[in-house]
Amino acid sequence: MKKILGIFLIVILSNAISAQNTGDFRSRQNGNWDDNSTWETYDGSQWVNAATGQIPSNTTTQTTVQANHTVTINTATAECLNLTIDANGRLQTGNGTSNQISVYGDLTNNGNLDFYSGSDATSLVFAGSGNANFSCGNSNTDIYEININKDAITSTVTLSSTGNFLVQGQNSSAPKFLTLTTGTFHIAGTFTLSSQTFIGNTNLTLNDDEGFWLDNPNYTVE
Repeated sequence: MKKILGIFLIVILSNAISAQNTGDFRSRQNGNWDDNSTWETYDGSQWVNAATGQIPSNTTTQTTVQANHTVTINTATAECLNLTIDANGRLQTGNGTSNQISVYGDLTNNGNLDFYSGSDATSLVFAGSGNANFSCGNSNTDIYEININKDAITSTVTLSSTGNFLVQGQNSSAPKFLTLTTGTFHIAGTFTLSSQTFIGNTNLTLNDDEGFWLDNPNYTVE
């Protein structure tokens, strides 16, 4: 029995060690998104400092903001595939309101995502093909704007949160924040928020390639 248990633990450990993929990025210190010195990358056997010009892209399988690191979005061209913010990690907006990040896969916030700070803001775009999850665990999330720009109405972005979820610092009568370009936005979970929701859509009409799915009993479209 002990031998079998030992083999089982070795297998689990091996899977954990090999979880990263060649080309993955993770933060190595505080810094700006578009600065390679903020990042290290996995070369297939170990983590190494990112080279000049090497930053996450939409072909990067996984990008992680690690605990006790703050990464700042200071550009309109930040992009990645799957993005995770670890507990006690922070992804925040830079100066001005022209900052933007495009996520082509899942976004998981287990720490702090702060895309709004008065006169400073970062827009969040969900792009690419297929379904995606915007999951906010026991975390703090403050968004500015979300744009669903997927490949088809059948591609669904699902938002769920068990933490503190705000729109521009508010969860009651919050500003409009959602633009549906192509795809479906699914608001799930039980977090509390009230908002007019739709930017530039006062009549709440949707085009053939736009979908909105509300199954959160504590969310109110005003």
